Amino acid sequence: MIGSTAAMLHGAATEVADVDVLLSVGDGDMLDNELSLGLQPGSGDPVFRSARYGRWMEPPVPVEFMAALRVRGGDMLAPRTRVPMALFDGTIIYVPDRAELIAIFELFGRDKDWARAELLRAPGG
Repeated sequence: MIGSTAAMLHGAATEVADVDVLLSVGDGDMLDNELSLGLQPGSGDPVFRSARYGRWMEPPVPVEFMAALRVRGGDMLAPRTRVPMALFDGTIIYVPDRAELIAIFELFGRDKDWARAELLRAPGG
C-alpha cells in the first residue's frame, strides 16, 4: 500500500481520498476473479502507467489497484521495505518505510505528493 493511506498510517495528518494498492499482474488477476474488479490495461497517463488498473468502489473509501505500476516511464515501482501496520480491527497491512515512502512521493512529483513528503519529514509526522 502506498499513497495517502500509507502516509496517514505513518502518522502524517493528511486526507485519504482512496487507498492505493500495488500488486503483481498475477495477484491482480486473482483479485479481479474474486472481487470482479474489472481490472483493465492501464491508461496512457504521462506520469503513471500500470499493466492493470481498477477501482473497487464497494468499501467506504475507494481502493485503487495498480499492477506493475511504472512512474515516468521508468522501472516498475517495487518497494524494497515492508513495515507492518495494524488497522483499527487488527488487520495487518504493509507499507514502505518512511524514507522509502518519501522517495516514492518525490518520484510522483505532484504538488500533493511533495506536501505529503514534507509531512512525513516533519517531527511527529
